[in-house]
Amino acid sequence: MGYRRSDAARIAHRAVAIALACGAVAMLTAGAAVEEGCSPADPPKSTSPDAIPIGVSLALTGGELDTFAAPLRDVVRVAESQINANGGILGRPVTFKFNDDGGESGDRLTSGIKGLLERDKVLGLIGPIGSGQVAAAHSLTSAAKVLLLAPSATATSLSTVEPQGDRYLFRTTPNDDFQAKAVIKLALSGPFGGKADAGAGDASADGGGGGGTGPFCKSIALAYIDNDYGRGMADTIALLYPKQGGVVAAKVELPEKAASSYEAQVTSVLGSTPPSCIVLIAYEKIGARFMIDLRAKNASVPVFGTDGIFTPGFITSSKTGTEFMADGVYGTNPDTNPQSNEFVQFKKVFNAYYPGEPPTFTANTYDAAILIALAIQRAGTTSDRARIRDALFDVSSKGTVFGPSQYGEAVQAMLNGQDIDYKGASGDCDFSDNGDVKGGFIVWKVEKGAFLPDPVRRFKPEELEGIK
Repeated sequence: MGYRRSDAARIAHRAVAIALACGAVAMLTAGAAVEEGCSPADPPKSTSPDAIPIGVSLALTGGELDTFAAPLRDVVRVAESQINANGGILGRPVTFKFNDDGGESGDRLTSGIKGLLERDKVLGLIGPIGSGQVAAAHSLTSAAKVLLLAPSATATSLSTVEPQGDRYLFRTTPNDDFQAKAVIKLALSGPFGGKADAGAGDASADGGGGGGTGPFCKSIALAYIDNDYGRGMADTIALLYPKQGGVVAAKVELPEKAASSYEAQVTSVLGSTPPSCIVLIAYEKIGARFMIDLRAKNASVPVFGTDGIFTPGFITSSKTGTEFMADGVYGTNPDTNPQSNEFVQFKKVFNAYYPGEPPTFTANTYDAAILIALAIQRAGTTSDRARIRDALFDVSSKGTVFGPSQYGEAVQAMLNGQDIDYKGASGDCDFSDNGDVKGGFIVWKVEKGAFLPDPVRRFKPEELEGIK
């Protein structure tokens, strides 16, 4: 499926070696080689009136999700610089238009997205962060036939909100059916992979068990936020855990709006006989308050969380006096920093602007930006939205493999008539018919007021697919 290379594209590719305004950093031609040692400054953004616009909706201020947003915004700007340093899209620069949705699912979100669609005429949208927000946004983007790539929304319900044959909603992170299985795997085998019959009487905050042959958590209680994200995962765990030999002792809803106390819910979770383990499916402020109230009961039940509390805010909000009530909590999260060559490529690009380990979901967000750009390039049009959507499958599942630092090479290959397969920083990015990807998960732990720097365990996709 070849596309003719325009004069503008040829000129753009001759000028690919662009010196970026980030100290000594330069992104060079096809391989986008990056020199290290740059201070973390905002990469330059295109101001050309002929720029191709792509939208981004993030909770930049306020809400339960705002600690996620800043690094996701930053990594989009890094992607913008790399795309433009390697010829842009169809010989034109790209510009990412940001909407601050405040983490809301109502008018602030929808009016902002309408502005991106109607005023800015964006050809794709990245975000929003939360699953409920994506559920509210997809009807607008689908009606406009604009690609929506969600890098962090994991609710299972999003897999079926649009038909398989005519959908515009895709995700670069696995859905919560996979995360539910990761939680089940953790509850069955424990944080370190050794089965134990962890009765409530012999369990500790570090997840110690009795050394038996049954599940690590003989029984679990589910404390979950009352929204699509929490309900979907809790329902899947409740369905599948008994099939693996465990018991679901309780399901307790946590109101979606953060409350000043969860003492009543903690009492319900503990019951007359405490469960072996508690599964906490929440966002950071709700999760932190729950942990404060749980620790006030002096309960020594192991707590396993999920990606919604894998944030610095979960830890800082759990502090009382000099102690962090989040200490000792284990949890699951999509493996957004997988041990792969592609992630290493991405980290070098990211570290040219922002030192340190890329924060959670930055790899998924970067992949979303690159994939939209590649899909528009493959489609060869800015007007045929269905063709752009179809091209997303073309650039992500077949052909010669290109990684995160090879945007320019991937574009050149397409201009030469080759099929490409973008293998992302977050994983393979092979979309199913319902817009989902498979992915691995990590097990994290909070210790002494911080997340351990390395995962406690990793679960590969094939390990989780067997849980049914």
